[in-house]
Amino acid sequence: MSSIQKAFAVMSRIQKALAVMSSIQKALAVMSSIQKALAVMPSIQKALAVMPSIQKALAVMSSILKAMPVMCRPKISC
Repeated sequence: MSSIQKAFAVMSRIQKALAVMSSIQKALAVMSSIQKALAVMPSIQKALAVMPSIQKALAVMSSILKAMPVMCRPKISC
Protein backbone atom coordinates (compact mmCIF):
# COMPACT_ATOMS: atom_id res chain seq x y z
CA MET A 1 0.00 0.00 0.00
CA SER A 2 1.53 3.29 -1.07
CA SER A 3 1.71 6.32 1.16
CA ILE A 4 -0.94 8.06 -0.97
CA GLN A 5 -3.35 5.16 -0.45
CA LYS A 6 -2.65 5.24 3.28
CA ALA A 7 -3.33 8.99 3.34
CA PHE A 8 -6.66 8.46 1.56
CA ALA A 9 -7.59 5.69 3.99
CA VAL A 10 -6.83 8.03 6.90
CA MET A 11 -8.87 10.81 5.28
CA SER A 12 -11.77 8.40 4.81
CA ARG A 13 -11.65 7.49 8.51
CA ILE A 14 -11.56 11.18 9.43
CA GLN A 15 -14.62 11.84 7.24
CA LYS A 16 -16.51 8.99 8.94
CA ALA A 17 -15.55 10.34 12.35
CA LEU A 18 -16.77 13.80 11.35
CA ALA A 19 -20.07 12.32 10.16
CA VAL A 20 -20.48 10.59 13.54
CA MET A 21 -19.68 13.85 15.34
CA SER A 22 -22.29 15.64 13.22
CA SER A 23 -24.89 13.03 14.21
CA ILE A 24 -23.93 13.46 17.87
CA GLN A 25 -24.36 17.24 17.55
CA LYS A 26 -27.83 16.77 16.05
CA ALA A 27 -28.77 14.38 18.85
CA LEU A 28 -27.56 16.94 21.43
CA ALA A 29 -29.63 19.66 19.75
CA VAL A 30 -32.71 17.41 19.97
CA MET A 31 -31.97 16.73 23.65
CA SER A 32 -31.70 20.47 24.25
CA SER A 33 -35.13 20.99 22.66
CA ILE A 34 -36.58 18.23 24.83
CA GLN A 35 -35.09 19.87 27.94
CA LYS A 36 -36.68 23.20 26.99
CA ALA A 37 -40.05 21.50 26.48
CA LEU A 38 -39.75 19.79 29.87
CA ALA A 39 -38.90 23.13 31.49
CA VAL A 40 -42.21 24.54 30.23
CA MET A 41 -44.24 21.60 31.61
CA PRO A 42 -44.63 22.94 35.20
CA SER A 43 -46.06 26.19 33.81
CA ILE A 44 -48.55 24.22 31.70
CA GLN A 45 -49.51 22.14 34.75
CA LYS A 46 -50.10 25.31 36.78
CA ALA A 47 -52.25 26.77 34.01
CA LEU A 48 -54.28 23.56 33.85
CA ALA A 49 -54.70 23.59 37.65
CA VAL A 50 -56.25 27.07 37.41
CA MET A 51 -58.77 26.03 34.74
CA PRO A 52 -61.43 24.62 37.10
CA SER A 53 -61.39 27.88 39.08
CA ILE A 54 -61.88 29.86 35.87
CA GLN A 55 -64.76 27.56 34.86
CA LYS A 56 -66.42 28.06 38.25
CA ALA A 57 -66.03 31.85 37.95
CA LEU A 58 -67.62 31.77 34.49
CA ALA A 59 -70.49 29.65 35.80
CA VAL A 60 -71.08 32.17 38.60
CA MET A 61 -71.04 35.06 36.12
CA SER A 62 -73.50 33.19 33.91
CA SER A 63 -75.82 32.61 36.90
CA ILE A 64 -75.66 36.29 37.83
CA LEU A 65 -76.53 37.34 34.27
CA LYS A 66 -79.44 34.89 34.15
CA ALA A 67 -80.74 36.20 37.46
CA MET A 68 -80.67 39.84 36.30
CA PRO A 69 -83.81 41.23 34.72
CA VAL A 70 -83.39 41.61 30.98
CA MET A 71 -83.55 45.43 31.27
CA CYS A 72 -80.51 45.54 33.62
CA ARG A 73 -78.25 43.30 31.59
CA PRO A 74 -75.28 45.01 29.98
CA LYS A 75 -75.45 45.23 26.22
CA ILE A 76 -72.76 43.00 24.70
CA SER A 77 -72.03 43.56 21.04
CA CYS A 78 -70.21 40.85 19.12
